[in-house]
Amino acid sequence: MNTLIHLLEAAVIAGTPLLLGALGEILCERAGNLNLGVEGEMFMGAVAGIAAAFFY
Repeated sequence: MNTLIHLLEAAVIAGTPLLLGALGEILCERAGNLNLGVEGEMFMGAVAGIAAAFFY
């Protein structure tokens, strides 16, 4: 039972950025804009976060 709880917790933690990216894309599409760079924006945000954590 404890393993199942940890698995679900890890799934929620790992899936949250993907859900937020999908929500942003859905909002862009509903507004009438076509945003094809969601994956690149998420990747560059991660790179910038790692660089900021490393240098500051």
